[in-house]
Amino acid sequence: MSAHGRVAKSFWTRSARQWSDDEKLLALYLLTGPHHTLERFYRLPVGYVVDDLGWPAARVRKVMGSLEACEFAAYDRDAQVVLVVKGLAYQAPKGDKQITGALRVLAEVPPTPLLGRFLEAAEEHAADAIGMSGLLVKSTVIMKDNLAEMNTRGIAEKFPVILGGAAMTRAYVEQDLAEMFDGEVRYARDAFEGLSLMDAIMAVKRGDPGAELPALRERRVRATGSRAALPEVEVPARSDVAADAPRQADGLLQ
Repeated sequence: MSAHGRVAKSFWTRSARQWSDDEKLLALYLLTGPHHTLERFYRLPVGYVVDDLGWPAARVRKVMGSLEACEFAAYDRDAQVVLVVKGLAYQAPKGDKQITGALRVLAEVPPTPLLGRFLEAAEEHAADAIGMSGLLVKSTVIMKDNLAEMNTRGIAEKFPVILGGAAMTRAYVEQDLAEMFDGEVRYARDAFEGLSLMDAIMAVKRGDPGAELPALRERRVRATGSRAALPEVEVPARSDVAADAPRQADGLLQ
C-alpha cells in the first residue's frame, strides 16, 4: 500500500467535470484511499468503503455502479477487487522504490476476470515488466493462472515477469513455470535481486551491447547414487546340538 496517492490534473478536466459529489469522492477514494496500490488494482470489500467513508452499503454500490458505467472503474463483486481502468495513466511506477512496490501487486489480488483488463492497461501504457510476489501457498497457483492468462492473450513475450515471495522457490519459477510460460520469467530472492533483474530487463530493452537476462538455473537434485555393494560375508554353519540334551528350563519346570 502506498503512503500517499497523487491525482493527475486530467482527472479534474476530463473525468470528473460532469460527476456528482458522491462520484467525485468515491473516485478520489479509489485513487488515494488507505487500501489503494500504485497500480490501482487491488482487493476492496464494500465493507472497507462503508467504514472509511461512513456510507451505507447501498450507497457505495450505487456510486460504484455509476463509476463503472462511465468506465472509470471496474468492480468484481465476487472477488471484491477494484480496478481503476486508467490507473496506470494517472500514476505509473517510477524509480526504484515504486518499482519494488509494484513487484508485490498481482499475487495479492484474488483470481478475477479483471486481470485481463489490467494487462490491457499495462500494454497500453507501455509497462516494462510485470512483477508478482507470493506470500501464501495459494499464491503459487494464482501466479501460474496469471501466466497462463498472459499466454492466452498473446502478450507473454511483451512483458518479462519477475516472481518472488516467501511461497516461491527458484526451482518452481525457473523450471516449472518457465516451461509453461511463452515469455521470459525469472525468480527474485528479494527486492535487491528484483532491481538487478529490472536493470537487466531495461538494458535489453535499450539494446545495450551484450545485455541479456541471467540464464535460468537448473533444479538442484541431491545425488542419490547406488550404494557400494557390501562384500559377501561367509556365515559359519550352526554347531550341532544334541536334540535330547536336558535344558535348564526343563529342570525349573519339574
